[in-house]
Amino acid sequence: MDVLDYRVWEDCAGDCEIISDRYFEIGGSSKNMRLTDCQIHAIRQLARQVAGSQSRVRVFGSRLDDAAHGGDLDLMFELPDPVDNPALMAAQLSAQASRAMHGRKVDVLLSAPNLMRLPIHDIAFKEGVLL
Repeated sequence: MDVLDYRVWEDCAGDCEIISDRYFEIGGSSKNMRLTDCQIHAIRQLARQVAGSQSRVRVFGSRLDDAAHGGDLDLMFELPDPVDNPALMAAQLSAQASRAMHGRKVDVLLSAPNLMRLPIHDIAFKEGVLL
């Protein structure tokens, strides 16, 4: 993986303390994603830097639960091209996304043409929300 542009993380330092409401519709009801605009921007930019402009990111898990507080962030990075070293890429993505989340734990799941699709992928595709 190339060296990432850290400016976006530094730009978020002051803005990401306040959690803004990011609502989306799923199953006819409104849900809160509990991410700031700055955090969303930083995660999107990370995906573009690592996997190119065709990559997509989904948030899934407890961040989509209005009743949950705190908790980790579950992200699935959808990559259009095969991944040579998925374990290393997932660890690096997790560490970089954690910076945007002020050290909060970030679990990363990769979806790429050469990777096995597991039941957790089905959950992320079904319940996840594209950033």
